[in-house]
Amino acid sequence: MKRSKKEIAIAVAIVVFFYLSLRAQHARWAPEPVKETLAYTDLLAVVGLNVAGWWAASRMSQDANTARWRKRAGLIGLVANTLAIALPFAAFLYGVYVDHLISRGPVNASDVLDLGFVIPVSLALVAFGLVAGAIAPSRLRLAVVVGGLASFFVLVAIPAPIL
Repeated sequence: MKRSKKEIAIAVAIVVFFYLSLRAQHARWAPEPVKETLAYTDLLAVVGLNVAGWWAASRMSQDANTARWRKRAGLIGLVANTLAIALPFAAFLYGVYVDHLISRGPVNASDVLDLGFVIPVSLALVAFGLVAGAIAPSRLRLAVVVGGLASFFVLVAIPAPIL
């Protein structure tokens, strides 16, 4: 199996897993422990894809055969994917911190996270990362594009476990 066919098969398998996971997280038939396990698995997979992308980018910097603009596009895609996942968590942690300072009581996650602003910005970053990942070098393309798609699925599923 050629590398490109293998990459396509891996990408399709990951996207199908995230799609089915998203469907199960919103299904009424799935028990709560299954939904929570799928949500944590999705988050772990997105972090793993981002780490794999950064690792591939560090190894790609030594490659003299790859055009500089492709390397930069891959790095921009990685930064966009990383920010797309980090932004909602940073906003949540900041909101919890500020709300705890004000009320000194228990914090409700839906009151803290402004989904009307954070999620659209994160989805725009994911779209930007997908475009940049499509023109990234072949060694980095799988991690950036599939990481962007996985980030999309996690961002779409964020309101389900939180609210």
